[in-house]
Amino acid sequence: MELQTVNKLFLELSQFATATTAKEFELKREIQDLKETQLTQDQKVILEVLLFDKDKGWAEISSGLTSDFKANTNSFNIRYKDGTEDKITFSISEI
Repeated sequence: MELQTVNKLFLELSQFATATTAKEFELKREIQDLKETQLTQDQKVILEVLLFDKDKGWAEISSGLTSDFKANTNSFNIRYKDGTEDKITFSISEI
C-alpha cells in the first residue's frame, strides 16, 4: 500500500475516531472503580468536592495515593484542564 493511500485512510479515520492514551484510560478506570465499588456515599461526595473548582472546572486525579505514616496523612495530586495541579492531603483518621 502506498504512503499516500495510508495517509488518506488515516485522515478519514481521524474524522470520527478519538484517541485515548493508555495512561488516560487507566486513570479514568481507577476513578470509576473508586466511585462505584470502593467508596461510601460520603466519600464519593468528598471526592467530587475535591475534584471541582469553580474557576478551573473539573479535575482528574493525576497521581496515585501516597501515605506518610509518620505524619498520619495520605495525599494525591489532581490536574485541571488548564494544566495546573493541586496536591490534596488529608489525615488518615479523617477517612
